[in-house]
Amino acid sequence: MKSLSAMAAARGGVLFKSSAAMDALARVNTIAFDKTGTLTQAKMTVARVVADDEVGATARAAGLESHSAHPIAQAVVTAARTQNTSFFPVRNAQAGMNPPEGFTVTFDDRSSHGHQHTLSQELK
Repeated sequence: MKSLSAMAAARGGVLFKSSAAMDALARVNTIAFDKTGTLTQAKMTVARVVADDEVGATARAAGLESHSAHPIAQAVVTAARTQNTSFFPVRNAQAGMNPPEGFTVTFDDRSSHGHQHTLSQELK
């Protein structure tokens, strides 16, 4: 186990608020780094889309999410714009009042429904 000196940490740009913070750090056994900025910058990003038609899935998701100010919705829209993906036209969008209720939307005259995994288990 390596020891941490306050001087070495300071040279590396670490600022300790107090000696109590250093004492607390001595008891830490796991550290998670936020390489994407989700926590430090409060900015969500889409890391990967997994679908048979990834461009089509991104276009549909962006069409749906383009009307939302939610941070995850904005991440989907940003991902689509970054990939120069046209947003799929959405009609008849309706969202439930409680998050598990999900949403219903019309794409190409076909109705689609999205919801949390727990609700899909209840609907079976």
